[in-house]
Amino acid sequence: MRIDADTHIFPKEVLAKHKDVFTLRHDDSGKEWVEKASGGFVPFSPLKYDIKIRLDSMRDAGFEKEVLLGEPLVPLPFEPLETSIRVTRTYNDEVAKLGDKYDEFIPIAEVPHQDGGEALAELERAVEDLGMKGVRLFGSWCGKNLNAADYWPFFEKVDKLGIPIFVHHLGLTSLKAKAGQTNPFTIGRDRIDPLVAILSLGFMFEGMLGVSSLILGGVLERYRHIKVVINEAGSAWIPSLMARLDQDFELRNKTVSNLAKAIPIESGYKAYPIKRLPSDQIREHFLFCIDSLGDAKALSFLVNTMKLEGNLAAQTDFPHVEGSNDCLRWILGSEISETAKAKIMGGNVGKMLHIN
Repeated sequence: MRIDADTHIFPKEVLAKHKDVFTLRHDDSGKEWVEKASGGFVPFSPLKYDIKIRLDSMRDAGFEKEVLLGEPLVPLPFEPLETSIRVTRTYNDEVAKLGDKYDEFIPIAEVPHQDGGEALAELERAVEDLGMKGVRLFGSWCGKNLNAADYWPFFEKVDKLGIPIFVHHLGLTSLKAKAGQTNPFTIGRDRIDPLVAILSLGFMFEGMLGVSSLILGGVLERYRHIKVVINEAGSAWIPSLMARLDQDFELRNKTVSNLAKAIPIESGYKAYPIKRLPSDQIREHFLFCIDSLGDAKALSFLVNTMKLEGNLAAQTDFPHVEGSNDCLRWILGSEISETAKAKIMGGNVGKMLHIN
């Protein structure tokens, strides 16, 4: 089965139920915009909510099912917590309905990021009551690494539920926003042109840090059933990260062990709380998406040399302009086995989602 691991949606019904947060506007050309009470505008169009357009695009791209992730209109990590809770609940209610109505859709829950207890509460409601199939996280908990201590109960629940996490960072938040154009928590935003920080580097940086913090921070050492999809961050960089994390892990733990024999360590320089090599954890827990032609050109090395056919997935990023409906065509034209192609085009993410 061919499954698109990354598409975005925002049901129009959510706007109607939160007019104190969103105001739908039309410009002189008839284009739709959403004005946010917190400031700024977000472009809106039928691409983000029209089901026929979505299904037609999915079939054009060659997929049979698609994962539904939220649009930037889902309450952002720097919105008031109360707003985030209310709108996220409504969003999950509406997307869960779409999952019930259309067999093609795989609804993924959104959670408020500002508070660990509220994130946990909405996770439980969305999965246990609404039947949503996974949960989406941004690249951080409002600037805190994903392994932040106050969010471990959240990961414990994910582990027990047996659902995957989709780590998809949040980039563009609005145009002419009071807080700026881009997510203020994006790595590198303060040192790089904001748009470059999002499209070329920011998502990749956030993906790398997300992987590293979940592994080196010990989350996946404790919660062994957790599976993670890293969306829209690329995949060609995986071998380098695997090698560098392994080296850092071995050097850090060896250095700490040797120092401890000679002098007391009081500087906070401690060994990583893990026993498994980071590269082994990457192979066991993660999927990375083919989201560019560059990634597709690297498939031969990733699959034939690195044996990572079980760690890759396909995505279109519909309806965003940086995505492409050519992903499956890139994969089909690559010099890898038919078995590897089937895994990447849907088998791997289907296994995580318990879809045959």
